[in-house]
Amino acid sequence: MDNVELPSVIENDSDLQVPPLPWALPEVLGPLHESGFAGAEAVSAAVDCDPRLESGILRRINSHLRRPIGELGPAVQMIGPVTAAGLVVELSMRRWRPLRDGPAGPQLTRLIYHSEATAALTQRLLRGSSGGGEPPDGDDPSKGAPDPSRDHPPRDQPEPSPTQSAPMWASFEWKGFAQGLICDLGKLVLLHSYPEKAAALYSQDRTDRGYGNADPQVMEQAAFGCDHVEAAAWAAETLHLPEPLADAATQRRGSTVGENQGVHAARVANLLTKTMAPELAGISATSATRDWETCAEHPAWKAWVEDASRPSLEAVTEEFSKETVLYTRFLLDLPVAESFSD
Repeated sequence: MDNVELPSVIENDSDLQVPPLPWALPEVLGPLHESGFAGAEAVSAAVDCDPRLESGILRRINSHLRRPIGELGPAVQMIGPVTAAGLVVELSMRRWRPLRDGPAGPQLTRLIYHSEATAALTQRLLRGSSGGGEPPDGDDPSKGAPDPSRDHPPRDQPEPSPTQSAPMWASFEWKGFAQGLICDLGKLVLLHSYPEKAAALYSQDRTDRGYGNADPQVMEQAAFGCDHVEAAAWAAETLHLPEPLADAATQRRGSTVGENQGVHAARVANLLTKTMAPELAGISATSATRDWETCAEHPAWKAWVEDASRPSLEAVTEEFSKETVLYTRFLLDLPVAESFSD
Protein backbone atom coordinates (compact mmCIF):
# COMPACT_ATOMS: atom_id res chain seq x y z
CA MET A 1 0.00 0.00 0.00
CA ASP A 2 1.48 3.29 -1.11
CA ASN A 3 0.52 5.71 1.63
CA VAL A 4 1.91 9.21 1.39
CA GLU A 5 0.64 10.04 4.85
CA LEU A 6 0.12 7.91 7.90
CA PRO A 7 -3.53 6.94 8.38
CA SER A 8 -5.49 8.46 11.20
CA VAL A 9 -4.95 6.87 14.59
CA ILE A 10 -7.67 4.47 15.70
CA GLU A 11 -9.96 5.52 18.53
CA ASN A 12 -8.77 4.73 22.05
CA ASP A 13 -11.81 2.55 22.76
CA SER A 14 -11.04 0.08 19.98
CA ASP A 15 -10.56 -3.60 20.74
CA LEU A 16 -7.08 -3.69 19.23
CA GLN A 17 -4.35 -5.24 21.37
CA VAL A 18 -0.57 -4.97 21.06
CA PRO A 19 0.87 -8.44 20.42
CA PRO A 20 4.09 -9.58 22.11
CA LEU A 21 6.87 -8.68 19.70
CA PRO A 22 10.12 -10.70 19.41
CA TRP A 23 12.54 -7.76 19.50
CA ALA A 24 15.58 -10.03 19.60
CA LEU A 25 14.99 -11.82 16.29
CA PRO A 26 16.84 -9.37 13.99
CA GLU A 27 20.03 -9.84 16.01
CA VAL A 28 20.22 -13.58 15.29
CA LEU A 29 18.24 -14.02 12.06
CA GLY A 30 20.05 -11.08 10.43
CA PRO A 31 23.52 -12.64 10.58
CA LEU A 32 22.12 -16.11 9.83
CA HIS A 33 20.63 -14.84 6.59
CA GLU A 34 23.73 -12.82 5.77
CA SER A 35 26.33 -15.55 6.20
CA GLY A 36 24.66 -18.67 7.59
CA PHE A 37 26.38 -18.07 10.91
CA ALA A 38 25.51 -16.25 14.13
CA GLY A 39 28.35 -15.70 16.59
CA ALA A 40 28.30 -15.35 20.35
CA GLU A 41 28.09 -11.59 19.87
CA ALA A 42 24.76 -12.02 18.08
CA VAL A 43 23.36 -14.01 20.99
CA SER A 44 24.61 -11.37 23.41
CA ALA A 45 22.99 -8.61 21.36
CA ALA A 46 19.72 -10.56 21.32
CA VAL A 47 19.77 -10.85 25.11
CA ASP A 48 20.42 -7.12 25.34
CA CYS A 49 17.18 -6.58 23.40
CA ASP A 50 15.23 -9.04 25.55
CA PRO A 51 16.86 -9.82 28.91
CA ARG A 52 14.35 -12.60 29.65
CA LEU A 53 16.12 -14.73 27.07
CA GLU A 54 19.19 -15.19 29.24
CA SER A 55 17.35 -17.10 31.96
CA GLY A 56 15.43 -19.09 29.37
CA ILE A 57 18.59 -20.16 27.55
CA LEU A 58 20.32 -21.10 30.80
CA ARG A 59 17.31 -23.10 31.99
CA ARG A 60 17.17 -25.01 28.72
CA ILE A 61 20.89 -25.84 28.79
CA ASN A 62 21.02 -26.62 32.51
CA SER A 63 18.12 -29.05 32.21
CA HIS A 64 20.57 -31.43 30.54
CA LEU A 65 23.50 -30.89 32.93
CA ARG A 66 24.37 -32.31 36.32
CA ARG A 67 26.24 -29.15 37.29
CA PRO A 68 24.39 -26.00 36.21
CA ILE A 69 26.05 -23.10 34.42
CA GLY A 70 25.33 -19.68 35.85
CA GLU A 71 26.58 -17.38 33.08
CA LEU A 72 25.48 -16.98 29.49
CA GLY A 73 28.96 -16.82 27.93
CA PRO A 74 30.17 -20.28 29.01
CA ALA A 75 26.75 -21.76 28.21
CA VAL A 76 26.82 -20.42 24.66
CA GLN A 77 30.40 -21.60 24.25
CA MET A 78 29.42 -25.11 25.33
CA ILE A 79 26.47 -25.61 22.95
CA GLY A 80 27.75 -23.36 20.17
CA PRO A 81 26.45 -19.92 19.13
CA VAL A 82 24.32 -21.18 16.24
CA THR A 83 22.45 -23.56 18.55
CA ALA A 84 22.08 -20.72 21.04
CA ALA A 85 20.72 -18.51 18.25
CA GLY A 86 18.14 -21.19 17.56
CA LEU A 87 17.11 -21.06 21.21
CA VAL A 88 16.73 -17.28 20.90
CA VAL A 89 14.28 -17.77 18.03
CA GLU A 90 12.36 -20.52 19.79
CA LEU A 91 12.07 -18.70 23.11
CA SER A 92 11.20 -15.38 21.47
CA MET A 93 8.36 -16.91 19.50
CA ARG A 94 7.02 -18.96 22.40
CA ARG A 95 4.91 -15.97 23.43
CA TRP A 96 2.88 -16.49 20.25
CA ARG A 97 1.98 -20.08 21.16
CA PRO A 98 -1.60 -19.24 22.24
CA LEU A 99 -2.18 -17.58 18.87
CA ARG A 100 -0.44 -20.41 17.00
CA ASP A 101 -2.59 -22.99 18.78
CA GLY A 102 -5.81 -21.06 18.13
CA PRO A 103 -8.05 -20.64 15.09
CA ALA A 104 -5.65 -18.21 13.39
CA GLY A 105 -2.62 -20.54 13.70
CA PRO A 106 -2.39 -21.34 9.96
CA GLN A 107 -2.60 -17.65 9.06
CA LEU A 108 0.10 -16.84 11.61
CA THR A 109 2.36 -19.46 10.03
CA ARG A 110 2.00 -17.80 6.64
CA LEU A 111 2.63 -14.40 8.22
CA ILE A 112 5.81 -15.62 9.97
CA TYR A 113 7.21 -17.04 6.74
CA HIS A 114 6.40 -13.87 4.80
CA SER A 115 7.89 -11.62 7.47
CA GLU A 116 11.15 -13.55 7.62
CA ALA A 117 11.44 -13.70 3.83
CA THR A 118 10.70 -9.97 3.54
CA ALA A 119 13.29 -9.17 6.21
CA ALA A 120 15.95 -11.31 4.53
CA LEU A 121 15.22 -9.79 1.12
CA THR A 122 15.26 -6.26 2.57
CA GLN A 123 18.70 -6.99 3.96
CA ARG A 124 19.86 -8.33 0.61
CA LEU A 125 18.52 -5.32 -1.29
CA LEU A 126 20.39 -3.03 1.09
CA ARG A 127 23.67 -4.91 0.86
CA GLY A 128 26.30 -2.41 -0.13
CA SER A 129 23.87 0.53 0.25
CA SER A 130 24.04 3.25 2.85
CA GLY A 131 20.58 2.66 4.25
CA GLY A 132 21.16 0.05 6.90
CA GLY A 133 21.60 -3.33 5.21
CA GLU A 134 24.81 -4.06 7.10
CA PRO A 135 25.91 -3.50 10.66
CA PRO A 136 26.93 0.11 11.35
CA ASP A 137 30.46 1.35 10.82
CA GLY A 138 31.39 -1.42 8.41
CA ASP A 139 31.31 -4.31 10.89
CA ASP A 140 31.83 -7.69 9.27
CA PRO A 141 28.49 -9.56 9.33
CA SER A 142 30.13 -12.90 8.64
CA LYS A 143 31.91 -12.64 11.95
CA GLY A 144 28.97 -11.20 13.83
CA ALA A 145 31.27 -8.41 15.00
CA PRO A 146 29.49 -5.85 17.16
CA ASP A 147 29.86 -2.13 17.01
CA PRO A 148 32.15 -1.29 19.95
CA SER A 149 30.40 2.02 20.42
CA ARG A 150 27.12 0.33 21.30
CA ASP A 151 26.00 1.00 24.83
CA HIS A 152 24.65 -2.38 25.93
CA PRO A 153 22.17 -2.15 28.81
CA PRO A 154 22.95 -4.23 31.88
CA ARG A 155 21.65 -7.79 31.80
CA ASP A 156 19.78 -7.47 35.08
CA GLN A 157 17.59 -4.64 33.83
CA PRO A 158 13.81 -5.23 33.99
CA GLU A 159 12.17 -6.57 30.90
CA PRO A 160 11.39 -3.73 28.45
CA SER A 161 7.71 -2.94 28.24
CA PRO A 162 6.01 -2.90 24.82
CA THR A 163 5.90 0.90 24.94
CA GLN A 164 9.66 1.29 25.47
CA SER A 165 10.73 -0.01 22.09
CA ALA A 166 12.19 3.19 20.67
CA PRO A 167 15.51 2.98 22.57
CA MET A 168 16.04 -0.52 21.19
CA TRP A 169 16.40 0.87 17.67
CA ALA A 170 19.69 2.50 18.59
CA SER A 171 21.16 -0.85 19.61
CA PHE A 172 19.97 -2.91 16.65
CA GLU A 173 22.91 -4.09 14.56
CA TRP A 174 20.66 -5.35 11.76
CA LYS A 175 18.39 -2.39 11.11
CA GLY A 176 17.44 -3.33 7.56
CA PHE A 177 16.38 -6.79 8.66
CA ALA A 178 14.29 -5.27 11.47
CA GLN A 179 12.52 -2.96 9.03
CA GLY A 180 11.61 -5.87 6.78
CA LEU A 181 10.54 -8.04 9.69
CA ILE A 182 8.07 -5.47 11.01
CA CYS A 183 6.26 -4.98 7.69
CA ASP A 184 3.43 -7.30 8.79
CA LEU A 185 2.83 -5.55 12.11
CA GLY A 186 -0.68 -4.41 11.18
CA LYS A 187 -1.87 -7.87 10.16
CA LEU A 188 -0.26 -9.37 13.26
CA VAL A 189 -2.25 -6.90 15.38
CA LEU A 190 -5.46 -7.98 13.63
CA LEU A 191 -4.66 -11.69 14.10
CA HIS A 192 -3.86 -11.12 17.77
CA SER A 193 -6.91 -8.94 18.45
CA TYR A 194 -9.53 -10.81 16.41
CA PRO A 195 -8.26 -14.38 15.86
CA GLU A 196 -11.61 -15.90 14.86
CA LYS A 197 -12.52 -13.10 12.46
CA ALA A 198 -8.99 -13.05 11.03
CA ALA A 199 -8.98 -16.81 10.52
CA ALA A 200 -12.20 -16.51 8.54
CA LEU A 201 -11.16 -13.48 6.48
CA TYR A 202 -7.65 -14.66 5.61
CA SER A 203 -8.50 -18.36 5.15
CA GLN A 204 -7.20 -19.99 1.99
CA ASP A 205 -10.45 -21.94 1.77
CA ARG A 206 -12.74 -18.97 1.28
CA THR A 207 -14.68 -19.29 -1.95
CA ASP A 208 -14.83 -15.51 -2.59
CA ARG A 209 -11.09 -14.78 -2.23
CA GLY A 210 -10.61 -13.88 -5.87
CA TYR A 211 -13.99 -12.25 -6.34
CA GLY A 212 -14.02 -9.30 -8.72
CA ASN A 213 -11.82 -6.34 -7.92
CA ALA A 214 -12.50 -6.38 -4.20
CA ASP A 215 -10.14 -4.17 -2.19
CA PRO A 216 -8.60 -6.28 0.61
CA GLN A 217 -8.35 -3.26 2.90
CA VAL A 218 -12.06 -2.50 2.44
CA MET A 219 -12.78 -6.11 3.37
CA GLU A 220 -10.60 -5.73 6.47
CA GLN A 221 -12.45 -2.58 7.48
CA ALA A 222 -15.76 -4.40 7.15
CA ALA A 223 -14.52 -7.30 9.27
CA PHE A 224 -12.48 -5.48 11.94
CA GLY A 225 -13.47 -1.82 11.80
CA CYS A 226 -9.99 -0.91 10.50
CA ASP A 227 -7.52 -2.20 7.94
CA HIS A 228 -4.00 -3.50 8.51
CA VAL A 229 -2.36 -0.17 7.64
CA GLU A 230 -4.45 1.64 10.23
CA ALA A 231 -3.74 -1.12 12.75
CA ALA A 232 -0.01 -0.77 12.06
CA ALA A 233 -0.18 2.99 12.58
CA TRP A 234 -2.03 2.50 15.87
CA ALA A 235 0.52 -0.07 17.06
CA ALA A 236 3.44 2.12 15.97
CA GLU A 237 2.10 4.99 18.06
CA THR A 238 1.22 2.76 21.00
CA LEU A 239 4.68 1.19 20.99
CA HIS A 240 6.42 4.54 20.37
CA LEU A 241 8.26 2.97 17.45
CA PRO A 242 11.10 5.05 16.05
CA GLU A 243 10.29 6.59 12.69
CA PRO A 244 12.29 4.13 10.53
CA LEU A 245 10.39 1.18 12.03
CA ALA A 246 7.01 2.95 12.03
CA ASP A 247 7.39 3.91 8.37
CA ALA A 248 8.34 0.35 7.45
CA ALA A 249 5.41 -1.09 9.43
CA THR A 250 2.91 1.21 7.69
CA GLN A 251 4.63 0.95 4.29
CA ARG A 252 4.83 4.72 4.22
CA ARG A 253 6.49 6.21 1.17
CA GLY A 254 8.86 9.17 1.17
CA SER A 255 9.41 11.41 -1.80
CA THR A 256 12.61 9.71 -2.94
CA VAL A 257 14.28 6.34 -2.42
CA GLY A 258 17.35 8.06 -1.05
CA GLU A 259 15.47 9.56 1.89
CA ASN A 260 15.27 6.24 3.70
CA GLN A 261 16.78 3.26 1.95
CA GLY A 262 15.56 0.84 4.60
CA VAL A 263 11.89 1.82 4.34
CA HIS A 264 11.96 1.66 0.55
CA ALA A 265 13.81 -1.64 0.54
CA ALA A 266 11.21 -3.09 2.92
CA ARG A 267 8.40 -1.92 0.64
CA VAL A 268 10.08 -3.51 -2.37
CA ALA A 269 10.84 -6.74 -0.50
CA ASN A 270 7.25 -6.93 0.76
CA LEU A 271 6.15 -6.71 -2.86
CA LEU A 272 8.67 -9.16 -4.32
CA THR A 273 8.05 -11.95 -1.81
CA LYS A 274 4.44 -12.10 -2.99
CA THR A 275 5.66 -13.12 -6.47
CA MET A 276 8.11 -15.86 -5.46
CA ALA A 277 6.08 -18.68 -3.93
CA PRO A 278 2.70 -19.07 -2.22
CA GLU A 279 4.39 -19.91 1.09
CA LEU A 280 6.19 -16.56 1.06
CA ALA A 281 3.21 -14.44 0.04
CA GLY A 282 1.74 -13.88 3.49
CA ILE A 283 -1.96 -13.36 4.07
CA SER A 284 -4.59 -11.22 2.38
CA ALA A 285 -8.36 -10.94 2.25
CA THR A 286 -8.01 -11.60 -1.48
CA SER A 287 -5.29 -13.45 -3.35
CA ALA A 288 -1.95 -12.92 -1.58
CA THR A 289 0.29 -13.72 -4.55
CA ARG A 290 1.13 -11.35 -7.41
CA ASP A 291 2.34 -11.95 -10.93
CA TRP A 292 5.65 -10.69 -12.31
CA GLU A 293 4.07 -8.16 -14.66
CA THR A 294 2.11 -6.47 -11.88
CA CYS A 295 5.19 -6.37 -9.69
CA ALA A 296 7.36 -4.85 -12.43
CA GLU A 297 4.83 -2.04 -12.93
CA HIS A 298 4.43 -1.29 -9.24
CA PRO A 299 5.57 2.23 -8.22
CA ALA A 300 7.72 0.83 -5.39
CA TRP A 301 9.79 -1.30 -7.77
CA LYS A 302 10.00 1.43 -10.42
CA ALA A 303 11.28 3.92 -7.83
CA TRP A 304 13.84 1.41 -6.56
CA VAL A 305 15.32 0.68 -10.01
CA GLU A 306 15.67 4.31 -11.02
CA ASP A 307 19.29 3.69 -10.07
CA ALA A 308 20.67 1.90 -13.13
CA SER A 309 23.20 0.02 -11.02
CA ARG A 310 20.51 -1.99 -9.25
CA PRO A 311 19.92 -5.57 -10.44
CA SER A 312 16.91 -6.56 -12.51
CA LEU A 313 13.72 -7.90 -10.96
CA GLU A 314 14.41 -11.39 -12.28
CA ALA A 315 18.00 -11.42 -10.99
CA VAL A 316 16.96 -10.36 -7.50
CA THR A 317 14.16 -12.86 -7.14
CA GLU A 318 15.97 -15.78 -8.76
CA GLU A 319 19.02 -15.42 -6.53
CA PHE A 320 16.91 -14.95 -3.42
CA SER A 321 14.50 -17.84 -4.02
CA LYS A 322 17.38 -20.26 -4.67
CA GLU A 323 19.54 -19.32 -1.70
CA THR A 324 17.13 -18.35 1.06
CA VAL A 325 16.43 -20.64 3.99
CA LEU A 326 13.52 -19.89 6.29
CA TYR A 327 15.06 -20.56 9.68
CA THR A 328 11.71 -20.30 11.45
CA ARG A 329 10.60 -23.38 9.51
CA PHE A 330 13.33 -25.46 11.13
CA LEU A 331 13.48 -23.81 14.54
CA LEU A 332 9.77 -23.62 15.36
CA ASP A 333 7.12 -26.28 15.61
CA LEU A 334 4.78 -24.44 13.26
CA PRO A 335 1.32 -25.78 12.45
CA VAL A 336 0.79 -27.30 9.02
CA ALA A 337 -2.97 -27.03 9.07
CA GLU A 338 -3.28 -25.05 5.87
CA SER A 339 -1.88 -25.58 2.40
CA PHE A 340 0.26 -22.83 0.91
CA SER A 341 -1.53 -22.91 -2.44
CA ASP A 342 -3.02 -19.56 -3.32
